[in-house]
Amino acid sequence: MSKSKHNGVEPSQIFGKYGVDTSRLLILGDVAPTSDRLWKEEVHNRMVPFRLRFANHKTQREMVLSKMFSRPEEEIDQENTIVYSDSAYVKYIV
Repeated sequence: MSKSKHNGVEPSQIFGKYGVDTSRLLILGDVAPTSDRLWKEEVHNRMVPFRLRFANHKTQREMVLSKMFSRPEEEIDQENTIVYSDSAYVKYIV
């Protein structure tokens, strides 16, 4: 994309159609840092399912954690549950 060649993409249209997070994923994940940036609509269509899977995983993880910590301590199996306070690593088997 180049301003001088007038082949750029209007960011507000892309953000309105796909959202900011999906557009960021495309920019960061689809092209190498040294390559030219060519905007391809079909790549956005491949990114949407990935973003939805990521969001679903986060939602499911939060649901499991909320159920774990809403039960009394004696019901939680300590051998199969590892939770670090900074939320960097969570292993759960429920």
